[in-house]
Amino acid sequence: MLNKNQIADFQEKEQVLRGILRDKGAEALLLSNQNDFSWLTGGRGFIGTASTAACGTVMVTKDRTYLVAENIEAARLYKEQLGENPFVTVKEYPWQEPGEKSKILDQICGVGKRLDTGEVGKELFDARTRMSTYDIERYRDICQTAAKDLEEVCRTLRSGITEYELAGQLARKFWADNLEPITLLIGFDERALRYRHPVPAGAALKNYALIAVCARRGGLIASATRLAALKDPGNEIRERQKVSAYVDAVFAVNTLPGRTVGSVFDSALAAYTEKGYADEWKLHHQGGLTGYTARELKAVSGSTHVIRENEVYAWNPSVQGTKSENTIFITKDGFENLTHTGDYPYLTFEIDEKTVMTEDILILG
Repeated sequence: MLNKNQIADFQEKEQVLRGILRDKGAEALLLSNQNDFSWLTGGRGFIGTASTAACGTVMVTKDRTYLVAENIEAARLYKEQLGENPFVTVKEYPWQEPGEKSKILDQICGVGKRLDTGEVGKELFDARTRMSTYDIERYRDICQTAAKDLEEVCRTLRSGITEYELAGQLARKFWADNLEPITLLIGFDERALRYRHPVPAGAALKNYALIAVCARRGGLIASATRLAALKDPGNEIRERQKVSAYVDAVFAVNTLPGRTVGSVFDSALAAYTEKGYADEWKLHHQGGLTGYTARELKAVSGSTHVIRENEVYAWNPSVQGTKSENTIFITKDGFENLTHTGDYPYLTFEIDEKTVMTEDILILG
């Protein structure tokens, strides 16, 4: 069953959607994407973890919200993912008669105008990417749990472990904490230097590891990267990580309400240039707005999106073989690093009279 905070959050978001209905002169709005399903309900609407479409459709009208789903999914979704929400009415149809879904929608909406997700994509994006009080309460816990799990696994590294084995260890810890491991990037030694997206390929660890993750619970996604080595990886790698971490700190300090994403991106490019790596950004995207999608918006120069209080960003600057990445919550005064545990080696920077700590390489021996 849902608690009072969950109910209040659901009802607030219902009112946002009903505001869209009023603005568009429509009778109903269909939510069929996984990210929108989770934003409204707090549950997971997928069967396969890679699904972008939900396995049930939420229909919001001017006075009621419905879950429309196949008989395979309806009862499970309502009980386990919607917490038997008393403000949602379930309408199910036989899986073998998919045409019945349209009939149900017609019965609910009648001849009134019905909006599909794609028709109000911008409005849903604007609503979904600004965290509610309950969203950020959940997000803090998700990010702390994911970061601690990641850092604990980094401390267990041993010579000869394979990228596949480490991926299994991470996935096991995440699932044990009700986190879905939707992205696991693991590059050991030469692969960390060669590829910016090192999907596990089975290499055995000799010394150095780059591990990047996206872990999801209730739709919200924590992003983080950590570096570790069995022994000192050498001055070149350590210096590169100082640059990645510095650019990450510049990103974070400049991510302020009222600024455009493009202007923040340009500040980071200047930081790369300052450190002698002017073209490094061209070899990998730099991250951007996150939340119910790993990257709701990837930053580029010229992006006109205006940063708002209560948005969440995951910047991920990289210099060959290194990367710095955390999930940060934007407040009226700056940012809160949601994936900072205080229990890893850190580099400290003073930028615009602000002290910023970003992760260094964990050296185990």
